[in-house]
Amino acid sequence: MTSLVREDDFADAFHRPIYAAIRDAVAGGRPHDPVSISAELARAGADRVPQAVHRTHRNVLTLGSSAGAVRHYAATVVAAAYRRSFHELAGTMRHAAEAAAEDEPFPILVELGTRQRAQLRRLTALRNGESPA
Repeated sequence: MTSLVREDDFADAFHRPIYAAIRDAVAGGRPHDPVSISAELARAGADRVPQAVHRTHRNVLTLGSSAGAVRHYAATVVAAAYRRSFHELAGTMRHAAEAAAEDEPFPILVELGTRQRAQLRRLTALRNGESPA
């Protein structure tokens, strides 16, 4: 599942190093429980992981999440990123419509549409319990 969620899916930059620590622990076959992740974040040092990230980690832990709902939580994060990406697409296309040469907006739109399709496939895979393609 960690291959379907990217760090930049998280709107809050303080969530990204937490996710990265979890992803890396899972990939390395190491424990990824809250205490182990807290230790990983501390081990990285304050220059790499500011105190705000540690506070965010503690705050997230108090939400009462369920380990059985991890796929649902991952899909929620990716769905929010998918929606945000449409705002970014709209801004890019607005700029292209105003500033790009006449023959440039459509190829830009096609490229962005291809990215949107890939994001939708990630989201669909998460929601359907599929492995990444």
